[in-house]
Amino acid sequence: MSTEIDRATFISSGRPSTQYTDTKRWDGWRLWLCGQTFIAGGSVWQLKPFRKIKGIDLRADTRSVFDLEWKPIFNKMMEAPDNIVPHEITEEYVLSSYTRGTLFLKENYSYIFTRSSDVLSKYTIGTWSKKIKPSEVRKNGTEQDKQRLSEPTAYNKKRKQKDRTQPTVRSDRRFINKVTTKVVHRQVQQQPQESEVV
Repeated sequence: MSTEIDRATFISSGRPSTQYTDTKRWDGWRLWLCGQTFIAGGSVWQLKPFRKIKGIDLRADTRSVFDLEWKPIFNKMMEAPDNIVPHEITEEYVLSSYTRGTLFLKENYSYIFTRSSDVLSKYTIGTWSKKIKPSEVRKNGTEQDKQRLSEPTAYNKKRKQKDRTQPTVRSDRRFINKVTTKVVHRQVQQQPQESEVV
């Protein structure tokens, strides 16, 4: 009977980490949707779909790889129209959803696909995640790509500087209480201490 374990357990089982840092997009997409079955210690293990992995499941070193290389590209592919994950994932869905995700990438990041298919096939998921970053699109993308960038959010928009032209109004009561506390404290410190009785 298969036992489901998290990715942290799988990584710590001794499998090479390059399996995840050098993953190509098609292989990673299958892991993202379906997880992975492998044999270790004479037992069959079923690793959960990578899209269900949480940061708390991972060691710090593998968490950074997951956050920077896996999540950006596959979360973006999940935004493709009709890429709704069904309860039961079939091979047909893996292929069709990958196709929809790829078309979605072509529409939003067309500059990437100006390279030959041979070059694109060698891209790892880390390369894909880097190339869809807004900073990369602004630097290398077409005008259409740049126009398609997401609207600024609370996380990526520049912070507005507060207007400092108006003087700060302080609460008189709060100010008086604060001064009073300091005065009392100073008076207590200045009081002569009683000499010790011998």
